[in-house]
Amino acid sequence: MKYLYIILLGLLALVPATYAEDNRSKELLSKQGTADITVRGKIIDQEGEPLPGATVQQKDANNGTITDIDGNFSLTVPEDAVLIVSFIGFQSAEVNVNGTADMGSITLVEDITKLGEVVVVGYGTQRKVDLTGSVAI
Repeated sequence: MKYLYIILLGLLALVPATYAEDNRSKELLSKQGTADITVRGKIIDQEGEPLPGATVQQKDANNGTITDIDGNFSLTVPEDAVLIVSFIGFQSAEVNVNGTADMGSITLVEDITKLGEVVVVGYGTQRKVDLTGSVAI
């Protein structure tokens, strides 16, 4: 009987702590409670041509997508998210969503300085300096 009282007292001591932890979790959720929206847009280059296969990713999250053949994308993110847009041969861009569902056109600027550093081959990648043979396209 003595042990039963000890077990009951232990359980009663846990209940307020669990209740307080649940309330803290609810408070954190209400503070973070930004709604998710579906953001749509188009990724283009400086000449207005669409960039198919460009990466659109939410900053600091594992949430992203790639653009279709017309450069269009659609991604569900929080209202206050920041999108990172990148494409090979172009400088990456960071775009604030700010609750806007239609991002319109996002223009990426060419960065040809890094493009010559990598040569893509059929089975992997090599640096240009390590390439020892002819390349035909």
